[in-house]
Amino acid sequence: MLEKAAYTHSNETLMADGGFLEIDQKLQKFLSEPLGHKLVTEIPGLEGRHADRLKTKGIRKAYVILGVFLALNKDKDDFAEWLKKAAATNSTETKTCYKALKQWSEKFI
Repeated sequence: MLEKAAYTHSNETLMADGGFLEIDQKLQKFLSEPLGHKLVTEIPGLEGRHADRLKTKGIRKAYVILGVFLALNKDKDDFAEWLKKAAATNSTETKTCYKALKQWSEKFI
């Protein structure tokens, strides 16, 4: 398993093998500013098909997802269960979304 070197430049991180790994720009953008009126698709882990499913439940804005996250006391398992049912996310998408909301709330709340 390769480990990341300490060198980071712009949106790339130098890997031990000399290659570059692009930093997740969606997460970087998501964490760079308050939610405002962002759509759910702007949350890392959620894509168009998830937005379509959430839309049928009346959920279009990222702040609603954040509200559920907070109402569930930021509990990883409870949030994962809710998101899988509400948006039909898989485990990776659910973890990505949870991580993004956790980091965002630590930064802004």
